[in-house]
This record gives sequence, structure tokens and C-alpha cells, in this order.
Amino acid sequence: MQRPIYMVFGVLSFYAQYAYLSSSSAKLFQFTEEARAALCPFVGTEGMRCFDGSPLKRSGRTFDAGYMKLPRSVGISIDRSTGLLKAPAVKLTYSPTGSRVWTDGYTGDMFDMINEAILGPASRVVSAYNAARVQIFQNASQLKAAWQQTFADGNVRGGELARPPDVLAYFNSYFDHGEALALSQRSIGLYTMTLNSSTVELNSFARRALSHLTAMFDIDLYEDFIDAWGTHIITKSLVGGMIEERAKVTRCFRAADNGMFARCIPFRDRRLINSNCAYYAAQTRVISKRLLGGNVEVDHEDEWKRTLAVGPALLQILEMVPWYDFVTDAAVKKSLHTVIRYRLRNVDNLQAEAVRQVDARLSPCVSVPLSSTYIKFNSLWKKHGITVAGGNGAGSSMNQLNRPVGVLVDDDQTLYIADWGNHRIVEWKAGATCGRVVAGGNGLGSRADQLNYPHDVIVDKVRDCFLIGDSGNHRVLRWSLRGATSGETIINEGGATFLTMDEQGFLFVTNWLGTLLSL
Repeated sequence: MQRPIYMVFGVLSFYAQYAYLSSSSAKLFQFTEEARAALCPFVGTEGMRCFDGSPLKRSGRTFDAGYMKLPRSVGISIDRSTGLLKAPAVKLTYSPTGSRVWTDGYTGDMFDMINEAILGPASRVVSAYNAARVQIFQNASQLKAAWQQTFADGNVRGGELARPPDVLAYFNSYFDHGEALALSQRSIGLYTMTLNSSTVELNSFARRALSHLTAMFDIDLYEDFIDAWGTHIITKSLVGGMIEERAKVTRCFRAADNGMFARCIPFRDRRLINSNCAYYAAQTRVISKRLLGGNVEVDHEDEWKRTLAVGPALLQILEMVPWYDFVTDAAVKKSLHTVIRYRLRNVDNLQAEAVRQVDARLSPCVSVPLSSTYIKFNSLWKKHGITVAGGNGAGSSMNQLNRPVGVLVDDDQTLYIADWGNHRIVEWKAGATCGRVVAGGNGLGSRADQLNYPHDVIVDKVRDCFLIGDSGNHRVLRWSLRGATSGETIINEGGATFLTMDEQGFLFVTNWLGTLLSL
């Protein structure tokens, strides 16, 4: 399977580069030194940059150009198929010095505003962004879906998600080693910037590039235009800085554990709040951290924030329009629309095939049953155990147990114990010195409120209940989690010993004879 994967990526690479190798029209769209002087710098996804992809050099505490003028973060062209920013395409001018200014809340510095743009608060957009700041990707399909969804929603994220994923690289670095990628993107927003649609005018370099497009369709000519100027123009953006961290996580974990992993990975801005996170944190490893925007050489976070205004990063593309919306000639508009649509569809199809082949090489994740007796193969063991429940001798007091058999550990580290000798199910919170009876506890018996040597217990969160293997009564009981005083018999045959439920909700029961029942 290795060879087809490289073949697909060879096609992708060729498709992205072939115009430069085969077309003589590419030089029509090459950027000159005049263009560099006029169009650079502008805001990129990692900080200030120029259209050749190189970051802007620093000079002291400011950037070489544009200091005290609000950096340009709209009107920039982008190739949606690659996620690469190309060049400023819209004419932007500045208000007379000091007449219209934006003040940086971190430093108090004032910046002349752009006449053709409207500034807005960043707080609401940042709040929505950070609500989903941690994402976990277990395979190439999930990575591709995340990137494509941002374009479908019209909210393209920056950082690691700014470009389509190199799925083979992720496979080699993570998935092939039984690991998933956990990505944290914490954004610090300064403002949103929106082009005023009534004043939008292409700059002279963009107009000159469009003028080379002929009414008679020439595929090489149009492809060369897109290679240089992209497919869309950004009309609204979120600007600021980002702290991006990556971690490795055990790839095959239960879907129900996803939220706990996301909360418990020890990224820089969080500390383990309690022991509930210890199990999940032990299966993660933070491997990298980077700053996007500002002076990335400043290590102290508060000081780094003070450098963002003069050199921010493009955190999110909130709105963009295709190039053909700026074309008036009907024939050119139609041709440009066709080429852009073809490029996007072709690249999407090629990447989909690459993703399919990469994921086909992954070992499937076996659905882990929600079992009270299941212990993960990679569980970490301490040399010396500690008592977490009971430990006060055999007995029926709430700080005692009597021959406990089945134990379930919930997501929040709460224990549910089949207290066999006391004919009850006990809930025991992490760190507590005594438990609480949640089922049975009314003496040995066969009534609906009694148990007879219960052997196992699991929790069915979908139906909000316990399932109890009441072995002495040869039954399985369903017992509501909402303070019920009695249970309901759902299986009434055999001496139920062990219970488990898979992620599809199918219940499996074994009895004393080793017979397996399923529901």
C-alpha cells in the first residue's frame, strides 16, 4: 500500500507546481520589486509576511515597515485549494495621521486606521473560537474533515488548520504509532477587520494581472493567474495572536473519553485540577508549542501580547469572495469561474483519495466495552497500591464493604461497587471516606428493592441507569440513576455474573455456566 500513497501525493505536488514548470505565461504574473515595496508587509497566518512567503525581518521593537499604521489583514488573496495567502489585491489607504486611530489595549499605542475597512470587537469571535480550542484527530479523515468544514462554514482557522493537512506526514508522525494528534489553539484577539463593500477597489497590481486574462480561454494562462493570485479575496478577518500546542494521545480510546482527554491534556495554560485527570493526562504528551503573531522570541506571555499589535497574525478568515466576483467581462468571469471550480474539485478529490489510502493502512480501533472488569492493555500500574474504598474491615457500615466483587470506575473517578456480601450497590466518590447505597441495601431477598449477592454493575448513561448482575436471584436489573428505590428485571434467566455493554448499546451477560447472553 505504500506505493499508491506516494503516487497520489506525487500527483498533488505536480498539480500544485506544474504551471511553473511548463507554462511560459507564468512570468506575466510574477511580482516585481515595485510590487514588493507597495504591497508588503501584510498579515499572514503566522505573523507579518510578504507574498513570497518569507516572514518580515525585525528591526528593534517594531517591524521595518508599517509601524503605527494598522497592518493590512483584509483585501488579501488566498488560494483556497492550498490555504496559502498570496498578495494584497484591494487598494487600501490610511486616514491622515491621528485623525482616525485604533488604540492597542495592551500598550496604549495608537495606529492610523484603514479608510476602506471597518474595525469590530474581537471578544465574541474569540469566545466562539476558544470554545473549541482543543481538537483531537485520530485519523486522516478527521483532519481533512476539520479543514474542509472551516471552508464550508466560512470560518477558516489559522495555525495548523490554515492549510490542507499533509496526511502522509501525520500518518508517519502519529497514526502509524498508535497515537492521535491533540491540537490546542488559544487565540488572543485584537479586533475584527471588515472591508467596506461600497469602497472596494482593486489595486493597480491586481488590475494589471486581471488585464492579462483573455476572453479566449487559455488554461495555462488562467492557471498561472491562480498560482500567483489565488482563488479568493479575504473580506473579513480576526486579527491577533495565537498560542498553538500539539500533544500525542492514545489513538484508540472510547468516544466517550474524548471530552475528558480534551480537558486533561496538560497544555501550558492549565493545571491538573484534581485526580480525575490523572489517568487521562498519563496517556498524553505535549510535544510542541509555538507562538503565532508578535515577537515569537519573547517567552513571557504578557510581554508577548504587547508585541501583537505591530505584527499580528491572521487567526481566522471570517468572510471571503471568489476572484470572479471582481471581474466585469462576461467571458473572463465565466472562464475564471470554471478554472477555480475545477481546481478546487480536483484537489479535493485527490486529497480524498490520499486520505482513503492512508486510513486504510491503520489498524481498526476495537470498540472497548463499557465493562466493570475491563483493564486497558496500556494501563499504568503503581508498585504500591492505596486503599480507595473500604479498608475498615468486613462489615455493613457505610465506611465498610463485605466481599466486594464487581467494580466500575466512572469518567469522574467515582467507584460503583457490587458489595456482594451486603447485597447492595455502593457509590464511592474519589477521596471520600465512606460510600452511599444507590441500589439494594434492604437485606437479602428477591423483591424489586432487594438484591441477592450482586456480582457486577455497569452504568448505561444513555438510558440513565445502572445494570446489575443480581446473581443470587438469577436476573439482571435495570435501576434508575435518579434516586430510584427499586429496580426492574430485564433478564430473568441464569445466574448473571459479569456484564458489559458496547458503544452501540448492546448488553452482554455471562452466567455461572459460562453461557453468553446478548441483548
